[in-house]
Amino acid sequence: MEFNGITMLWHVINAAILFLAIKFLLYKPITKFMDAREKQVADTIAGAKAQHDQASEMLTSAQETVKAAKAAEAQVAENGARLGQQRADALIAEAKEQAEHIIVQAKRDGEDIMRVSAAQVEAEAAQLSIAIAEKVLEREVKPEDHEAMIREFLEKVD
Repeated sequence: MEFNGITMLWHVINAAILFLAIKFLLYKPITKFMDAREKQVADTIAGAKAQHDQASEMLTSAQETVKAAKAAEAQVAENGARLGQQRADALIAEAKEQAEHIIVQAKRDGEDIMRVSAAQVEAEAAQLSIAIAEKVLEREVKPEDHEAMIREFLEKVD
């Protein structure tokens, strides 16, 4: 076999046809597939990045919520302590007021008892002084005389 110009031309034509056939039949579909695959990978990466960003935002939001909940818990505890202290102060004030009332009442009762006792002592002293005066004077003492003697006796005793 001899290579001549026509065979060579046929080889070049066959190679060109084969090149064009491969280009249209294989290169374009493979290029489309590779572009689609590249786009799919880029979309997957973008989706993963978006999910990562969203997860970061959710984490930040959750941390802020936890921080707010802790602050609210501290506020509730502080309010509870303050209300407890106020209640204790109110109970102490009420107890002091009741104690003062009891003391005042006891003083009044004591004064009443002293007045009653003094009146009884005065009455007994009057009776004794009348008895003594009757014995001494051997006569009956009038109520006016009796009152004067009592006053005189009490002035001497005080």
